[in-house]
Amino acid sequence: MLKPAERMPGPFVPTLPGRHEGRDLVDDLIDEYIPPWAQQMIVVLGDVSDIVDDMRVYHTVFLIPMGNNEYYGTQSWDIVEFDYRGNVVSDSPQNILGFTVHPEDFTSREICGTFYIDRHRIENVVGGLVRWAIEAMVTIVSCSSSDMPCYYSLEEALEDIIDCDSIAVAIEDLVWSIWEDAPSVYSPVFSACNSQKQNAINAILNALDNITVQLNLLSLRGMSPIVTDRDMHPGRWFGSLAGGNFTGDFTAIRP
Repeated sequence: MLKPAERMPGPFVPTLPGRHEGRDLVDDLIDEYIPPWAQQMIVVLGDVSDIVDDMRVYHTVFLIPMGNNEYYGTQSWDIVEFDYRGNVVSDSPQNILGFTVHPEDFTSREICGTFYIDRHRIENVVGGLVRWAIEAMVTIVSCSSSDMPCYYSLEEALEDIIDCDSIAVAIEDLVWSIWEDAPSVYSPVFSACNSQKQNAINAILNALDNITVQLNLLSLRGMSPIVTDRDMHPGRWFGSLAGGNFTGDFTAIRP
């Protein structure tokens, strides 16, 4: 006797979200697990150029008379500082770079009430100052806000921007809500997230290291009216760095 054929259960195929819904899920994950303060870190990196433009160096110069109003100059950097969000960030080159900064000696001369400083070089300094400024700015932004942890390095902040553990748990919960017998996806999701996160962090840090290498040679020449025998201003620097030219201001005071 023939029995009506029974429909055998086929393999369970979960109904997955549509393209628009899937995009919303991804956006929700990003909104939830990439903290709002991450945007502030992007702003910090965008502020670096302005900070470097306004950075100040206090240095001591010794001028040795050579006759005919010409001088031989030596100098050492004492303090480097900049302003950021109402804070004055200041430290010695020794603490910032791990070594004292003694720029190349220079020749100079007085002509008709104006003091001229010949071109001289400062090596292996600027890139390290950029890295120091970034770390200091990260600390200022993070430690002055109650909405984010306090960080003392860019790498620490980047590590926490993406919470791979929470993302992996959320995706696993999402899969299990669709298919309760699904195998765990936590490990592959966490590994993929962590790998990509580390790749991104390494790319940023490598870019900063490359900046340090590229900005290894600064050269300056300058001139200033001689106001009194103890005061020169407004002085003007004419510099070159990484193939580009820039200008800066200086004031010289004799103690």
